[in-house]
Amino acid sequence: MISQQSLESYSELKLENNKLSNAYLKILKALKKYPARLDIKRIAKVTKLSVNNVCGRLGYKELRNKEDPIVIDGGKKYCNITHRKVMTYKINPKYLKRLEGL
Repeated sequence: MISQQSLESYSELKLENNKLSNAYLKILKALKKYPARLDIKRIAKVTKLSVNNVCGRLGYKELRNKEDPIVIDGGKKYCNITHRKVMTYKINPKYLKRLEGL
């Protein structure tokens, strides 16, 4: 379980310039550049990060925390690589304006 203090500290830091890690910035830039919803494998390919790195950043403890998520679920779509339905992600519309400088 995440402590309330951790959530508050993260919320204060998450959108201030140069406060996010390089991996967070790469993921947010990819989601902003390709707003048509990306799945984890496509995010990994675009950002040149490992799938595990992307999964870790999209966990509920980080970019998709339940209280104020920057990244939200984009629904499911068919993946041409795995031939299965996969979960996609997109930037929360309320943060798009704040992320214009990325």
